[in-house]
Amino acid sequence: MEPFVRRALLYGGGTVLLLALVYGGFVYRADPDLGTLLSSIDVQLRLAAAMPATDRDGRPLAAREQLLQQADGHLVTARHLAPQSPIVAEFEGFLCNQRGDHRAAAAHYRRARTLPGCTPELRDTLIFNEARMLAAAGDAAAALAVFDANSSALQPVYQDQCRIESASLLHRVGRDTEAMQRLAPVLRSDRPMAWFGAGRVYAELGRVDEADTALERAAATVPIADYDRARLKLAGGDVDSALRLLERAHRAAPAEVGRLLREDATVWQGLATDARFVRLTAPASATPGR
Repeated sequence: MEPFVRRALLYGGGTVLLLALVYGGFVYRADPDLGTLLSSIDVQLRLAAAMPATDRDGRPLAAREQLLQQADGHLVTARHLAPQSPIVAEFEGFLCNQRGDHRAAAAHYRRARTLPGCTPELRDTLIFNEARMLAAAGDAAAALAVFDANSSALQPVYQDQCRIESASLLHRVGRDTEAMQRLAPVLRSDRPMAWFGAGRVYAELGRVDEADTALERAAATVPIADYDRARLKLAGGDVDSALRLLERAHRAAPAEVGRLLREDATVWQGLATDARFVRLTAPASATPGR
């Protein structure tokens, strides 16, 4: 029981008690602590990120918009409680990202890196987030500049991913020779995810042999790499190998491959009548009810 209510009971003032109850139940709202606010914001933004931005008619999805508005309101309070918090600034970037304002998101991520209490782990995450938002805004050169300015400060575990994303950006600005040089150390890594990432960028560069080699090397540990290999084989006219690899990827990760097939529908449209492909894309039969 709140102290004010306890005092009213002790003094026995009926009117005072009534006012206290009304105030406690209908007027007063204790400010949530920062941790509670940040947890709420995190949940709201992650839920929004998992939803499509629009409905089937192209209108903003109402449930998603409500989540973003709630997160925005909580961020106002969090910013008041902790104006120098890098976590609050990071969430501001996340909110801008969900609203499609990628440049504003990048600016929030950049600011978050300068704030007290930004740990090395968070700093590295923010570097990647800033670069990715600039790339999403169509400014590959600015995104590349972020990586180039900060790559030496990244923790070793993130160096390969930095090289992979930098190589993709170099390709986007027409600097393919440098992109190849940036990828070379990644193939000496002992991390299968690094080989997978390198293989995908080699594919962007049109280096089919290098892409297939890196993806094949990754596939034993990262089965979805077979999907990318299947795309390479299909582009090269080897339909049988493409379907074999696609079937293997589907067995290992059916949900993920199904999503990719939907996203890449135009890539696979030439196989729309192929029996093996039809079996892969057919909806699963429902289990009969009793």
